[in-house]
Amino acid sequence: MEEKLKGGECANRSTHNLLALKWRDKKDVWMLSTSHSDDFVETKKINYQTGEPKRKPKCVANYNALMGAVDKIDMILSSLHCVRKSTKWYKKYFFHLLDLAIYNAYIFYKDANEKL
Repeated sequence: MEEKLKGGECANRSTHNLLALKWRDKKDVWMLSTSHSDDFVETKKINYQTGEPKRKPKCVANYNALMGAVDKIDMILSSLHCVRKSTKWYKKYFFHLLDLAIYNAYIFYKDANEKL
C-alpha cells in the first residue's frame, strides 16, 4: 500500500479477520483492525469545495469517538508516574506498565465498592 493517495481516498487490504487500511486526510492515517470492515461513514462536516458531507472510514470514526479514555488515562498517569531519571528504556517501560496496572486495580476496586 505504498501508492500516493489524494485527500479522502482510501487503500486497504484484508483477510478474513484483519483489516489494514491507509486513508488520506491531511496526512496518511494507518489503521489495523480486527473488528471493522472498509465501510465509510458520513461526518457532520461539509467539504467547502464540493458542498458534500465529508466521509471517513468507520474504524477511524470509532477510534476518534473512543480515544478520550486514552487521553484521560495519560493525563492521570502523568501526575502519578513513578519513573525517575532512568536512562534505560526498559526500566521506563516497566514502570509505565506498573503505573497502568495500579491505576486499573484502583478502577476495579472503586467499581466493586460502588456496587456494595
